[in-house]
Amino acid sequence: MSIEKEFKPPPYDPSYSIHKYPTDDKKGFDELAKAELEVFEPIEINGKVVDWDFVNYNEQMGYEITTYVSQDARAKYKASKEVKTKEVLDLQRSGYAIPLLKTDHSWKALYSHSLMKILRFVPPPADQNRLFDPKLDRYEFCMVRKWVCSSYNRFEFNFTPNPTNKAEDFTLYMIYHRRNPIADVSPYNGKRYRFITPKLWSLKRDWSYELHELSEEQDSLADNLHKDGKVPKNNPLLGSAWKNNILPQVKDTDSFKGNELGVAVYREKLYKVAPVRFGYSKTVPGEAAQQCDSESINSVSDEALVILCLVSVLKNVEDNRALGIDF
Repeated sequence: MSIEKEFKPPPYDPSYSIHKYPTDDKKGFDELAKAELEVFEPIEINGKVVDWDFVNYNEQMGYEITTYVSQDARAKYKASKEVKTKEVLDLQRSGYAIPLLKTDHSWKALYSHSLMKILRFVPPPADQNRLFDPKLDRYEFCMVRKWVCSSYNRFEFNFTPNPTNKAEDFTLYMIYHRRNPIADVSPYNGKRYRFITPKLWSLKRDWSYELHELSEEQDSLADNLHKDGKVPKNNPLLGSAWKNNILPQVKDTDSFKGNELGVAVYREKLYKVAPVRFGYSKTVPGEAAQQCDSESINSVSDEALVILCLVSVLKNVEDNRALGIDF
């Protein structure tokens, strides 16, 4: 079957029932996708339903995590493995029904600073008559390293947004404080981000992190970092090392808040794989808004991809805590 270079993908219904091409085999695709779906309560940010509701799943045993633009994208991707039609091919070539990122934790973390590698998936080539292949349609998007310091943990993110142009590579740092409920990110595109968590312990592993953008007046742990990412000793949020390791964790979060942009949530479920959901809201201006479909990986900006990589590290922190490893 030949595939044209120019094509118009079928309408994408963001539930489980997709319009079929008349020539396609209708068997099973809707039913398979429906069986994989899970009903989620909508995530709201600042009183509105979020534009993207990303999900992170541990698809295999261990620390391999796959990120999708939605629960629906994951359900359709799993269903498409068993129903190969022209419709599915066209959807995947448009960025629908395929994963967005995959996180591989490094076994070198046992003896080095290497923590994880994050791969970015891309749609299958338009000139090849095949479905999406997770081993071919990807590239290395981010490498993460970790250092343990007396008052905080330092995470270094080395990004490759364009594998054909290394000049676009850049580095960010995230500083995770030991006592204050914050993880601050070095400036990115003129913005300063902060994750806030209540850090309240319970018998269940439930946790959440709010994503905030700081104003110019607010201090950040990631302000004026040294070249190696270390926090200057005069940073007003740093505090003394002995207090940060001995005194109880700060529970008040109000004084650390800025403009909330998103939230990462995990709710433990018995005998069932539970995803990390990350709700993210972003204003898309003018004509671009009409062409932006949050069910396609093509709709995800570099900014959102960067934030998702940060969320992957926060999940790693919480996974370690569940094993009794605080840092």
